Amino acid sequence: MKRSYYNFVIMINNNIFLYYNSFSSSYLLVNSIRNKLFHNNTEHLERIIEHDSKFYEILKTNGFIINSDIDERSILKFEYLKRHYSDSVYEITIIPTMDCNLKCWYCIEKHVKNSSMKEDIVKEIVNHIEVKYDNAPFKQLLLSFFGGEPLLKLKNVVIPSITEISKISKSKHFDLMLAFTTNGTVITEEFLNTIRNIQTSFQITLDGNKDLHNSIRHYKSNKYGSYNTIIKSLHAIRKNLTKYRLVIRINYNDKVLLQLNDLIDELAFLDKSKTEFYLMKIFQVDEEAINRNYLQAACEYIRNNGFIVKTNTILKRKSHICNSDNYNQIIINYDGNIYKCAARDLTKKNSVGILINNGTVELNLTKLAERITIDIPPMCSCCNLFPSCPGICSQDLLERKPVCFLKRIKMTKEDFILHSFNHETANQEIVC
Repeated sequence: MKRSYYNFVIMINNNIFLYYNSFSSSYLLVNSIRNKLFHNNTEHLERIIEHDSKFYEILKTNGFIINSDIDERSILKFEYLKRHYSDSVYEITIIPTMDCNLKCWYCIEKHVKNSSMKEDIVKEIVNHIEVKYDNAPFKQLLLSFFGGEPLLKLKNVVIPSITEISKISKSKHFDLMLAFTTNGTVITEEFLNTIRNIQTSFQITLDGNKDLHNSIRHYKSNKYGSYNTIIKSLHAIRKNLTKYRLVIRINYNDKVLLQLNDLIDELAFLDKSKTEFYLMKIFQVDEEAINRNYLQAACEYIRNNGFIVKTNTILKRKSHICNSDNYNQIIINYDGNIYKCAARDLTKKNSVGILINNGTVELNLTKLAERITIDIPPMCSCCNLFPSCPGICSQDLLERKPVCFLKRIKMTKEDFILHSFNHETANQEIVC
């Protein structure tokens, strides 16, 4: 047996140590006696059995000690490649418009007024899905809608495309899942009826209590706040749908964090088994300008009200790929141009292809290969936090010298693990 390469031991106080393994995503709170036993037998781990066989089994079960012939790094690389080239899931993001009905001061999207996907492109998307399945069958289609505000085009893009694609999924026998990133202001009964029997996820933003939210996220046309409309939409989702997941996104600075309690109280009607909160720092606000005590208190209040809350925390072991890095994924803009990443301007320069007649996607293989074949930086692959770190996206690797995720959020590995432990393990007993 040997120690895992991905172990962390962090002293909480003189008597308690936090053990974390980024490969198995396991936490343990260990007393000083057991910590000393583990530390003193690094080269002869089996000796732990003689003194504390239960502790030995806990370490083994949670991946802190592993068989000597296991190569954890090779396993991670295999998982990375497996997901990278998997064809079991096909992911399409449709952008019906780059226009939006709200004006939020921090928005970084370049909106295109009156932009709209035409009927012939909608038909070609439907054709493409059928052609794609016939040529390379997949088990699941993840169909996402993004923008701009995608639901501004409910009647001529969203509802018609879902209706036709749903028919194809039934005839071809693949699972259809929907995802909407929406501001929640144009959700209609017709729309909810269309998606009623399809597994659906929503990401909808609310930035603090009513007054604060309305000062940030208001309509372009009249500067009226959007808060009441979004609350009504959330009630409608809760009432009309059963097969859904809901993410309430909160873009925060200190002011937002201090105003969250009223919002959480207002959202008590939401189904806690289907809802989670995602707190994301406003892009234009420096990390050092955030009071971590405010963030901690906000997360605790959300958890104490029975909801899951996520912020910058470590991930369960994954394959370090953004969806955009998967081969079997495309973004179709309203004009028919194809992209891989929605976090950059949808310009001709960034396009990797185009949707043409008969449902064919014509790809620029040079651009595609440049992204798909990019290597994980050694600074990441050799890091003992690598299996659970959000990592560096391929778009950043293509554009600039890689910068460690922890440097961007200005935290040490140990601080990041402690931060995540406090957020992920509330009300759980993890003592050995």
